[in-house]
Amino acid sequence: MDESERKRRRSEKLQMTWLEEQLRKCFRKRPDVTDHILTGDELTDYIRWMAETEGAKYSSEARKAVLPRLRHSNMNRIGQRFLAAPEDISTLEVMTATYNRPEENDFFVTAHDISVDPVLRFMPAHWHQNAYFEVLYCFSGTCPLHFPDEIIDLSPGSVAIIAPDTVHATPCYSEDTVVYSYLIRSSTFKEVFWNSIPQGNLMTTFFRRALETNQTTSYLQFETEPENASITDLLYEIEDESRLHRPYNTQLMNAYMSTFFILLLRSYEG
Repeated sequence: MDESERKRRRSEKLQMTWLEEQLRKCFRKRPDVTDHILTGDELTDYIRWMAETEGAKYSSEARKAVLPRLRHSNMNRIGQRFLAAPEDISTLEVMTATYNRPEENDFFVTAHDISVDPVLRFMPAHWHQNAYFEVLYCFSGTCPLHFPDEIIDLSPGSVAIIAPDTVHATPCYSEDTVVYSYLIRSSTFKEVFWNSIPQGNLMTTFFRRALETNQTTSYLQFETEPENASITDLLYEIEDESRLHRPYNTQLMNAYMSTFFILLLRSYEG
């Protein structure tokens, strides 16, 4: 990928989506959600408020854009049920449980070991713990990553690998900030990735503890050069394969992610 293409893609990512535009409008009406991290219940209440106060303004065509990247996942079905009937208490209960601890089937396409989505700008941050690994990469701007006892800052080139069951939150409240989330199944991690990662280093120790013990492993943080073409190109390719559903995309996504891990180790140990 040449530099002009990278610049084009960076510019494309900076553009606010239709959904983020709506989130920003609602966010600015609710200053009470800006100064703390929400619980799953509070986030569900906020989303219900958005649906009740703003939902009637959206055409059926526009509302389809709310969950464009999750169309093959369980979270899409939950979201569509909620949009159809925001007053349905049972759907709200399922939504809250999903926000508190998302399971693999909530966000992953059945055949995929990796799922990719942007961290939505102006969606109020909420405490949650995933049932899978999460890799956050900051393309532009800055974004705090909150843990119960610590806050770290993500800036261009920052990578954070978060272990399953680690409580965290990512408030992303700036138009200029672009952070992507790469979710990796823990259930297939050993089978798919383990043998491709060099052994005996901080990364394999981190993954082993997360997979084999009940110890809270928390996260790993790496700082790479923002203009590191090898790393950014791989992340672009993983996103493309996730979005376009081309033949053998699962195999390519897995291969790209394995290479990404190796490049992170090279940058750390070099």
